[in-house]
Amino acid sequence: GKAMTARQRRYAMIKKLSDRQREMRENFAVEFQVGLWMLDNDLIYQLEEYPVYTDRVRGEGIYVDEDFYLNQRYL
Repeated sequence: GKAMTARQRRYAMIKKLSDRQREMRENFAVEFQVGLWMLDNDLIYQLEEYPVYTDRVRGEGIYVDEDFYLNQRYL
């Protein structure tokens, strides 16, 4: 199918994080068919709008607040 736009991809990522609570960077890179550098760029945008965190020690995990659920307030 047609490739996602950056905005669509970022929304899909936050939606999946809302469901899963955490994910590994490599898994998201494969799932969304982007390189890690692009994934990291997407995360920078996410950090401005959503309670997204990364594992600073290893830099592998991406998390959202455990009480975060994507809802109308964040759209």
